[in-house]
Amino acid sequence: MNESDQLANKLGELLLGDVLERNGFTPSSKRPLTPEQKQQIRTVLENLQVETERFLQHSQRTIRRESKPNH
Repeated sequence: MNESDQLANKLGELLLGDVLERNGFTPSSKRPLTPEQKQQIRTVLENLQVETERFLQHSQRTIRRESKPNH
């Protein structure tokens, strides 16, 4: 697992933990996820990663265009 993946995992854990805590979920109230639920979460996260990468690529292209001098 590379550094980017580790950072994404830590961020995901932090955000998920915050959401669960705000909604009254505690470690004692957890129950295992079904394989279908796990796959749904993976799919959502993969889609989010793709969209984030597209956004970052678009942002980088925009920054490059704006930094080029006009002749």
